[in-house]
Amino acid sequence: MNSLRIFSILLLCLFIAPDFIIAQQQDTIKTVFQYLQRDSGVLEATLVTDFKRLFRRKYDRKYIDGIFIFNNEKGEPDTMKVEVRTRGNARLKVCNVPPMKLKFSKKELRRRNLAEEPNSIKMVLGCHNSDIYQQYLLREYLAYRIYNLLSDYSYRTQLLNMKFVDLKSKREPNPGFAFFIEPDDEMAARCRGKIAPNRVVSTRLLNTGETERFAFFQFMIGNTDWYLYNGHNIELLAVREGGQVKIVPIPYDFDYAGFVNAPYAVVNEKLPTVEVTERYYQGYCRKPVQTLETVRFFISKKEEIIALSVQFPYFDKNSKRHCTDYLKSFFEVIENDHYLKQEVLNHCDKWLKKVEKRN
Repeated sequence: MNSLRIFSILLLCLFIAPDFIIAQQQDTIKTVFQYLQRDSGVLEATLVTDFKRLFRRKYDRKYIDGIFIFNNEKGEPDTMKVEVRTRGNARLKVCNVPPMKLKFSKKELRRRNLAEEPNSIKMVLGCHNSDIYQQYLLREYLAYRIYNLLSDYSYRTQLLNMKFVDLKSKREPNPGFAFFIEPDDEMAARCRGKIAPNRVVSTRLLNTGETERFAFFQFMIGNTDWYLYNGHNIELLAVREGGQVKIVPIPYDFDYAGFVNAPYAVVNEKLPTVEVTERYYQGYCRKPVQTLETVRFFISKKEEIIALSVQFPYFDKNSKRHCTDYLKSFFEVIENDHYLKQEVLNHCDKWLKKVEKRN
């Protein structure tokens, strides 16, 4: 039995087990992520923990006790016990303030009539204690927001205005922005799918329209720090389409994108690029007439996408100019037949076909 057949059977098996998260959502039980989402855009919160211990042993990735303080939906002060640990790969090495994961007490969730699962949420922070790194974080946050405009198959986020308190050593990070990322299983349940094994053995398993949209988005933000076949910086979502199960790639981690242009970001050494801000289309293309449908879809979203950057209230002048100009330069490419062919269509499937032959 070949690998494609085995993988297809495995995907079908994912839908045999009952999905408790979907059942919870159908019963209108909120998750903790939903409980902390705010229509106003920003959640004001405070995290109390032993930051000196957390950062000194950041490679241990072990949970330590903490307290998360915020105003609930009624505007009243609320406090929840959490456990906190560091996470990440590259950012864990280069950042003084690395990403974290917060695990909320199930007892406290039950007390608030919230779902017990998922009870942990990823938090992205500013990497270093400086205003410029706050701007890099906000640029990455906006990349998630842009993809929300383009596809329902995307991670939701919640922007935070954080204060940090270390009662023992006073080694807490500076106050500033951060953001939560929707838990994997919660995203999958909302999209009526299941998280699939992080390996694509054939493009025949892909939802081709969503995969092309995903690839165009990565090209738009200048991100080459992903790889479809091993799931690098991608969550693979299995979704039922009629009697079949198809794979939809869900992107995350955009700090290496030209749109963000973080100082620690490096180019993909496998590609002929010199600067992080250089775009290179790594993606998937369908038949030319179908790819032109994707082009027209992006053009139809042009005003909304650019407005997100222009109107984002927390950008400084440099971020507003950089992000707006960077997005406009993408549309200059796809709106010009010559540039579209040169920078996108001529790159279609070059590496995809090579990998396909090995599977």
